[in-house]
Amino acid sequence: MKEWKSFFECSSTERRGLIVLSVLIILLLGARVTLVFMPPKPLPPLDAEEYRQYIAFEERQKFLADSIEAVWAERRQSYTKRYNSSRPFRHGSGQHNRTWEHWEAASSTADSIRDFTRKYPEKRSLTAEKVELNRADTLMLRTIPGIGARTAREIISYRERLGGFTDMGQLLEIRIIDSARWRQITPYLSIDTTGALHKLRINHASVNELVKHPYIDYYLAKTIVVWRDNKGRFRSLDEMRSATRVYPELYNRLKPYLTTQ
Repeated sequence: MKEWKSFFECSSTERRGLIVLSVLIILLLGARVTLVFMPPKPLPPLDAEEYRQYIAFEERQKFLADSIEAVWAERRQSYTKRYNSSRPFRHGSGQHNRTWEHWEAASSTADSIRDFTRKYPEKRSLTAEKVELNRADTLMLRTIPGIGARTAREIISYRERLGGFTDMGQLLEIRIIDSARWRQITPYLSIDTTGALHKLRINHASVNELVKHPYIDYYLAKTIVVWRDNKGRFRSLDEMRSATRVYPELYNRLKPYLTTQ
């Protein structure tokens, strides 16, 4: 008992220290509880026009990211079908059903192309030289099975807005070309970007000139021009990317069409 009694005995200074320490602990716990259960501070009201532009920018970049992923998904599926259809069909193999379905799909596609070429002899065959997409006119495009007058005009129009094609997947960004037609026409096409791309001069272009590009909306164009006016010329495309915080997917799409000269 004496040992326990001596343990709890302390001087007045020590008691005051214990009281102060206890009060601090209680205050810290109270502050933590208050922060957890306190309702969040309301955000300042946003300007309606800025909010609309921000939402449009977010939706545009999400659409581009989704479209890029869709293109690669289509390509993976197409390459898988092509690989499986080229394998010999054997009864009793583990890939029996899967290989047969892919072979049947590939055969039906080939048959449809042959029937189309037979029906329209003026159309191009797979053995002919491919049409270069960045330099072809509407007449050359119309020689391809699956491309009529309207589709040829849409391709040329989008090519002019874009500044030239860098990837076959960009054809899917044209409203009237779906994945089925894309698979039909791409074997007849090729892309050569040498000297064929029209580049935007981001150190000189106005907002109206920038927004004409399919990958640049008003919010991004305004950000580029405002930063340029306040900070000076962009020294590199990476500096533009850092200043505008553009998504990596969109930046990779835009990079071939931009220049700081």
